Amino acid sequence: MEGIGVYAINPAQPTTRNYRVFYLSGDPGLMYFVNKAKTDFPNFLKTIPDGWVVLVSVMKTMKNSRKWMDLTPFYDAMEDAFFGGKSSTFRTLENRDAYVMTAIKGDPASVQEKVSRYRNGEESHEVNLSFTDNFNKYTVKSHVHNNNKWASSTDFTAVPLTAAQPTIDVIDDVTSWEEGDMVFFTSTDYDMEQAERGRIIKCDTCSSTQFKVDLNFKYTHFGEVEDRVDMRGEVGLLTRNVKVRGEMEDACTPTNGNCGGCPEWWHNKNCGKYPYDTFGGHVKFLKDFKNVHVEGLELENMGQQTSLGNYPLHFHMCEDVGDYPNPPYLKDNSIHDTFARCITIHGTHGVLVQDNVALDILGHCYFLEDGGEKNTVFDGNLGAVIRKSRLIPADDEPSVFWLTNPLVTMVNNVAAGSDHTGIWFVYPREPIQASKGKGFMKNAEQTAITKADNNVVHSCFIVSHFHNFQGWRQ
Repeated sequence: MEGIGVYAINPAQPTTRNYRVFYLSGDPGLMYFVNKAKTDFPNFLKTIPDGWVVLVSVMKTMKNSRKWMDLTPFYDAMEDAFFGGKSSTFRTLENRDAYVMTAIKGDPASVQEKVSRYRNGEESHEVNLSFTDNFNKYTVKSHVHNNNKWASSTDFTAVPLTAAQPTIDVIDDVTSWEEGDMVFFTSTDYDMEQAERGRIIKCDTCSSTQFKVDLNFKYTHFGEVEDRVDMRGEVGLLTRNVKVRGEMEDACTPTNGNCGGCPEWWHNKNCGKYPYDTFGGHVKFLKDFKNVHVEGLELENMGQQTSLGNYPLHFHMCEDVGDYPNPPYLKDNSIHDTFARCITIHGTHGVLVQDNVALDILGHCYFLEDGGEKNTVFDGNLGAVIRKSRLIPADDEPSVFWLTNPLVTMVNNVAAGSDHTGIWFVYPREPIQASKGKGFMKNAEQTAITKADNNVVHSCFIVSHFHNFQGWRQ
């Protein structure tokens, strides 16, 4: 179905509503429906009472490649009904643009429009709008899939505020969390994709262990202890005051590491796998630094799927740093929507990684690289939605924690969803790559793990824990 969906709702009685679809395909064989819509659409808009909420969404496309179609009656009807006769973004839509509008009939000042323009080569794109009144939260979505019209969709919701802005109970003090901060809720199902994000809103009645979130949950997030098993889902804070973000192109492009200067076959291979830019920023610490203490940082669009060695936070061949008076640490950082890992320790010994959260990561997330990294402490870290990538063969089976050395402390961590494994202990016969021959580690398979206690794994597609002491996929 191509055209426009219109949803009209009485805010005082949200069960009183009306929904119509208007077919606008340029297929000559279906012009009867298009011509009928030219009359039905204006008439339907006129029947909507003033004060009703109206949601509009484009389905697949409104204006397709057949330029001869005259859509003026639709433009005029929309602008007369909602815009006080003024020109609208609706009038400027082109083929495959995703578009949504919200309005209160009879109040032109209430109108919101949003459009996501089609970009050549983009597989899909979508746009969302929402607003609240004294009764409900209203949301409308237009999702356009450019290669499969059956995958395109629209969505209209009207939810009571008590459900759309619930109060959340947690076990920790969250008084430092502020209005406007973004949080995420991990999946408590087998499917890691049931993780959801929301924005904290003002709550005058919340206790120190409560907050209110603007989020109409799509999924159930379990919050109970059952048969003495703690089944409660985790909540992570994404927002930090200090932010580091990669500057991204609109699509996968050969002008940067996706990759400029590479053979055409490589560009096609990378952009075929990721039809978006994966050449993000990276932060790397090198040997002989004075010290490294990174705390309270938010990192987004970081890491590079285009080449090895470029990760959001990365200790690179720093060797032994555990004897510093105040040893290096990475604490309380938020790492999300990255293109290669979250935290990498490479050829470095004695780093503390504590209380970090990571969400939606390509490839292994918390990562010991060569097998020689000793005395790393992972304490209280959370990782969720860890996806397959192609940097190394092992990234095809990603883990939240990829641990290549037994001299590691793993306590109080949560692996809350990956395409393969939660926690993976895997030791090479001797350190590999840049760490080979440096004497960092021998007989790893005969060495006991320093400590592993109180770690939680759930929502991982294949296995929770995996221990492989005989070799690995490099």
